[in-house]
Amino acid sequence: LSAAERGREQAQAADREAQQQIETARRDGQAIVAQAQTVAQRLQEEGRQQAQQQADALLERARNEIQLERDNAIAELRKEFAGLTIDAAEKVIGQSLDRAAHQRLIEQALSESTFREN
Repeated sequence: LSAAERGREQAQAADREAQQQIETARRDGQAIVAQAQTVAQRLQEEGRQQAQQQADALLERARNEIQLERDNAIAELRKEFAGLTIDAAEKVIGQSLDRAAHQRLIEQALSESTFREN
C-alpha cells in the first residue's frame, strides 16, 4: 500500500509539475505574441510615417514645379505683351519706334500695373 501511495503521490507531483510547465509555456507564448504585436505596430507606424514623408515631399516638389511653370508663363506673357504693344504702336504711327526705349517704358508700366507676379 505504501508503494502504491508513493506512486500516486509521485504521479500527482509529476502532474503538478507538468501543469506548471504548461502554464509557464503559455505565459512565454503570450509574451512572445505581445512582443510580435508591438513590433508589428511599430513597423506599421514607421511605414505610415515614411509614406507620409514621401507624399509631403512629392507634394512640395509638385508645388515648386507649378510655381516655376507659372513664373515662366508670366514672364513669357510679359515679353509677348511688350512685343505686341510695340508692334501695334509702330502700325498706328506708321514708323519704326526705338524698341529698347519702348521696352523699358512697357516694363515700367507693367511693374506699376495690377498685372504683377504674385
